[in-house]
Amino acid sequence: MTEKLAAPDVKANGGDETLVLNRIIKSCQSTVGDLVSELDGKLRTRGFASDQVGDSCVILAEALNNVIEHGYQLEKDGDIAINLSATKECLQILIRDRGPSYRVPEAKTFTEPATDDLEQLPEGGFGWGLIHTLSDKVELRRKNDSNYLKINKFYQM
Repeated sequence: MTEKLAAPDVKANGGDETLVLNRIIKSCQSTVGDLVSELDGKLRTRGFASDQVGDSCVILAEALNNVIEHGYQLEKDGDIAINLSATKECLQILIRDRGPSYRVPEAKTFTEPATDDLEQLPEGGFGWGLIHTLSDKVELRRKNDSNYLKINKFYQM
């Protein structure tokens, strides 16, 4: 993954427009919301279906939140490099952080909580299940001093 932010937000891809977002953000929850809002707006502007937009935004938000919580262990000064591309067929998210090594739990599906009472819900524990349920492929590898998380979501045509 690159740390340069020079890539355009849209590039031609064999006649298809590809949305490309390359960003470096700080490992802070507020930056996640800003990036997710940007992705939401750009996907909607390009005519993506509401469920594609929603799934894409949840995947990105949960992945970044996990990097912040597990990779940087809530330190607010770490850099997270995000390279995201989306076409009508596929979303690919590449995230690099330089926090300690962590692991992605085995693929599991998201199960709805047993209660609707927000006060009774456990804190956390849903993120990786949501990512695995909404995505088609999730890979995490460690190279040198960095974690590389790659997520693919194929859209049904």
